[in-house]
Amino acid sequence: MANSENTPWDDGPSQEYLDRQFKPAQEIGIPSLHEGIMQPESAGNADFDQELAALSGGAIEPTIDQEFEESDEVKRGRDKHPAAQDVETAIMLFESNVLARMSLRWAGQQRWAKEYEVARIGKIMHMYEFLRRLEAEGVNLKLNEYGRLGRIGVNALVCLGCSMGENISCPDNCIGRDYQQVRLDCGLYGVVPGPRKREWKTITTLHNGYSPEFTVMRFDRYGTPTNEKYHGWRTALLTLIMAGIVSKSQASRAFVEARGEVASFYLTQVKEIAHD
Repeated sequence: MANSENTPWDDGPSQEYLDRQFKPAQEIGIPSLHEGIMQPESAGNADFDQELAALSGGAIEPTIDQEFEESDEVKRGRDKHPAAQDVETAIMLFESNVLARMSLRWAGQQRWAKEYEVARIGKIMHMYEFLRRLEAEGVNLKLNEYGRLGRIGVNALVCLGCSMGENISCPDNCIGRDYQQVRLDCGLYGVVPGPRKREWKTITTLHNGYSPEFTVMRFDRYGTPTNEKYHGWRTALLTLIMAGIVSKSQASRAFVEARGEVASFYLTQVKEIAHD
């Protein structure tokens, strides 16, 4: 169900949010950190919704049962003291709408189900810790100067023509290379690709502050995925690997291996990437 409340970014960040961002962790009740990571046993993952409520619109998503109980049909029926038949009709229509939207569901969307949400939050990491670990592996990244709706862009140098990083070769017809004429041993001249023309480009995003380990999705009252509730830092890492910005070996050295049932889909996607 859409949230009608304004986010703290509609009129700029609130003073309360700025105070929380720049106060020491001990003063705002953030759990103790180890190298920028909140450990699962001390992070209070069940309360992560409260920590980032302002960044995601200010409200925690209701369950499907709550959605049904708060639906207009049920409210109107409750006001009129409906008969059992009216309630059954409302339930029948609700179930009919669920079936009608089945085609919009994702294959394997159970991995984002509500019961896995706490597990998907996993190791909570700050955006600067994310950059620090990759920079230690020689990856050149920078953040946008400002964020929007609680997100901040992660930028990298990519080819001007194909927008790929250094770990992926440009296609033969890429316009992002300067081609040079060289003299061959046989005395003839040939054309060879020169160095890439590169530019800074936003590749992915992180939360402006702390991000959960894996992405958490929102679902409507009919069980259909709508949009991201939280963007996981491993989702951002996967995007950087697919774009050729970060190699698989760099990622494995910078971050501990993802583990658990919620990590299986991420590990499968990394394995299927052809380049290192």
